Amino acid sequence: MDGDLSKAFEALLQYDLQAFAARLGLKSQPDPLPSKLASQLLNHSERLSRSVSSKDHILCLVVCGLLWEHRDDEWDGLPPFAMNLLSRIGLAPSMQMLDSKFSEGIFDGWGSLLQQVAATARTIAFEVRMPNGDHVVLSEFQHKVWMALQSSGNLGISAPTSAGKSFVLLHKAVDILAKEQGSVLYIVPTLSLIQQVCNDFRACLSEQNLNHIAVRPSFTNEHDTDINCVFVLTQERAHSALSDKKALRRLSLVIVDEVQNIERASVDSDDERAQTLLDVVMTLILERRPARTVISGPRLNNLKDISAGFFRAEAETISQDLPPVVNVTYSFTHTNKKTYLRQYNPFDSTTREIEVSLKEESRKALFGKKMYSDEFYEFLHWLIAKLDPQDGTLVFSPTSNEATSAAINLAGRRKKRAEAGILHELSKYAADTVHPDYGLCASLEFGVAYHHGKMPMHIRVAVERAFSDRAVKLMVCTTTLMQGINLPAKNLIARNPNLFTKKSAHSKSLTPYEFGNLRGRAGRLLKDFVGRAIVLDETAFEQEELDLSFPEKDVEFGFKERFESGRSQIIEGLRNNADISHLESNQDLITRIRQTLLRHGDLAQQRLAAVGIALSLRELEQVQAGLRALRIPLEICLKHPYWDPLVLNKIYLSHARNEIALIPNTPFSHDFQTNIISALQSLQDLAPH
Repeated sequence: MDGDLSKAFEALLQYDLQAFAARLGLKSQPDPLPSKLASQLLNHSERLSRSVSSKDHILCLVVCGLLWEHRDDEWDGLPPFAMNLLSRIGLAPSMQMLDSKFSEGIFDGWGSLLQQVAATARTIAFEVRMPNGDHVVLSEFQHKVWMALQSSGNLGISAPTSAGKSFVLLHKAVDILAKEQGSVLYIVPTLSLIQQVCNDFRACLSEQNLNHIAVRPSFTNEHDTDINCVFVLTQERAHSALSDKKALRRLSLVIVDEVQNIERASVDSDDERAQTLLDVVMTLILERRPARTVISGPRLNNLKDISAGFFRAEAETISQDLPPVVNVTYSFTHTNKKTYLRQYNPFDSTTREIEVSLKEESRKALFGKKMYSDEFYEFLHWLIAKLDPQDGTLVFSPTSNEATSAAINLAGRRKKRAEAGILHELSKYAADTVHPDYGLCASLEFGVAYHHGKMPMHIRVAVERAFSDRAVKLMVCTTTLMQGINLPAKNLIARNPNLFTKKSAHSKSLTPYEFGNLRGRAGRLLKDFVGRAIVLDETAFEQEELDLSFPEKDVEFGFKERFESGRSQIIEGLRNNADISHLESNQDLITRIRQTLLRHGDLAQQRLAAVGIALSLRELEQVQAGLRALRIPLEICLKHPYWDPLVLNKIYLSHARNEIALIPNTPFSHDFQTNIISALQSLQDLAPH
């Protein structure tokens, strides 16, 4: 960045920080942004937009976004000029947010015929045609994904949270279903996401007049005869379906969303969900061999390595650093007896700050604390009141209980009830279908909702719809936010990265990468051109982990590192063919090796090698010899893939000798309590881990 541009860009960011502090009432309102500075920045951006550098394009985007945010009403030339820049850097869909009169694919008020022709030509280059003849305008990144899936093959995708990955994958899946005899499998990380993805598919299929194509949130054997069907499943439901070797064999497309979740299998032996996801994807690729497989995640630094690990061969990868919206993060911090408001942007790692003054009770409740006191809620209520009431705002909460409490507390601090309308109807719906005293009923009356995994599914879906439609403008959420739930918000507020309110030995916090993805939820394509994330307590971060930039991640694939470091212990445990409950680590890898031998026989060595576990044929034969002594039926072991077969065998034999009380069929069975306790005690003795 040259000197003139650097000075102008710094002035823009300092202005934005001052203006945001003023919006919160912490600083005086700065004078309007000088037109001369805006013109200077736009001239520089015109040059940046012609560059091939992604960093130059990000800088161009940030300039356009912040100028749009702080524009003067008399800047009539800004919309067409900025739209032209956005079209040039491949963000045609973002242009719609700058044209207030955009309608049915037609942009208004270009001001220059030559500019309009040039921008239109670039836009057409990224248009695709849907089965019903409609044209959809994509970004350059989305268009690359679309074209890569025109033919068969494997694809890895990495892009920022708001880049529109899900949009293009869904539309391409519908396009494929309209042209091919096959089904689509879409794997999502959580149950709460199933309904949203199903609804999105149904809406798109209806628009394309493809109502004969079924969308299913589960799989049974009778579904396997379906052709041109969409299955939206969690990894657990997909794992259950794949246990039938005949199931899901006519797949035109498999989409694995949030694939970065597999890494927890590499580092956390207790994360069964991550292990299930890894097993599902490997089974699909190695056994079902779909025509196309897509793995997708946000900001994956080693995408080529991850793709090679999954696909066992060179695969096409598409990475995108440029988001379609601008995301700026602000944080409050307290150091040397002074309080500062800081600013972070996606272009550089420079921290900008401005000293502010907070009430003493707010300062004491905010910094270095974990509990959620009345003083903290009062500060949060004050902050939210300073934001534009028309903007959607999400508040991140560490736990589901805290999310519920926070929503009720914030609602109780509001003086004005919602007028009769959709909020009142939604509150009544919750009262009628859950309970009149259900906490959401009262909070909705004041326009506040909460969202977490413990809510009834129908209520969660209704709340998501109300927020997307801007009927609800304030919602308190848990980590469901990070798993792809589409909740368009201008603002996101997070106290810190903790996933607890009372610290214990098992307490966890979001990693900088996870926290970065969470903050990336502020600002959504076609909704808000600029999104703002607000961190309330930057002092809560461990200094060595502090990273409020927008980090990428190297995702570890498989178990190679953990297996090699514990190889001697694992081999010893396998050779002894003994109970592994006494081992402090690697129980899951020993179980995986035994189960793989039972499930795949002669192909076991290949399947283990695919996830980084390298064993010789002699070592595998020694393990196989011990497994031949099992008395338990094979199908029972295969139905419980994360149980050690030797432990299952021990339980099976004890049960056969009538040493374990039978589990009662109903609570009204004779000696119900005695038998339950006896059975649990027996299981604790046989399988303590």
